Amino acid sequence: MGHPRPVASIVSRGAAVGLGVAMLTLPACSVIDAEKARICRIALPALEPAGTRIAIVGTRAIENGVRVDYRAALGPGEGLERFAECRFALGRRADLDAITTDRGTVPGATVYLLKRYYIETEAGAAADPGAAGEPGKAK
Repeated sequence: MGHPRPVASIVSRGAAVGLGVAMLTLPACSVIDAEKARICRIALPALEPAGTRIAIVGTRAIENGVRVDYRAALGPGEGLERFAECRFALGRRADLDAITTDRGTVPGATVYLLKRYYIETEAGAAADPGAAGEPGKAK
């Protein structure tokens, strides 16, 4: 008959294994997919009033997508801090599935229409507010 193992030893081993698994999954979420970032940026002008100046502040990876932080200015001044989180369908590389902004969730029908009649067009690509800069950030 052996000695019972202390509970603290069992818990600390379980915590170490859990931490190891969590660390293995972190890198998958931290890499920004340039195509997904481009698609998300292209959607921004359509989400703002006509004539809004958009300056990309940064882009980061989120679960199943990207988050684009930006400033939107309609008149003079620096404008408002905004964000858009674009999520993509699983299993399909860059199929935009949902958009959430600082103002709420964009309805599914609107996302479909954006994809079909704006994002996938030359006009949409030309309106990419981050096209002149590095992926995810305008100069």
